Amino acid sequence: MGERHNSVNVPVTIRPEAAARVTELGMQEELQQMIEYARQAVPELAAIEVEVAERYDMGDEPGVSIVAYSDRAFAPEDTTSWEVRRWAVETFPPHVLQHLCILLTPGSAYAG
Repeated sequence: MGERHNSVNVPVTIRPEAAARVTELGMQEELQQMIEYARQAVPELAAIEVEVAERYDMGDEPGVSIVAYSDRAFAPEDTTSWEVRRWAVETFPPHVLQHLCILLTPGSAYAG
């Protein structure tokens, strides 16, 4: 606890189709802001992956997920995920959050 990790060196993988979708949406700045926030806010950050998120419930318009992987073990009392969602809602207007979302996941990324 209280141990600081150098999250600057955490690998960030942006899938080509996600990069294309973000460019199409004109939301590169918002994407970078979410990545930087994850670097600062997620304890024991292991990796960040940016991928297309198919949303079958919203027609054929895919979104983009920024998935922050943490090596920290799951603990029910950990509020980090809630804090990240709150930050996103307070920082971005609804039209951005309609297309970009930031998620926390315990474990390692499956880069490939």
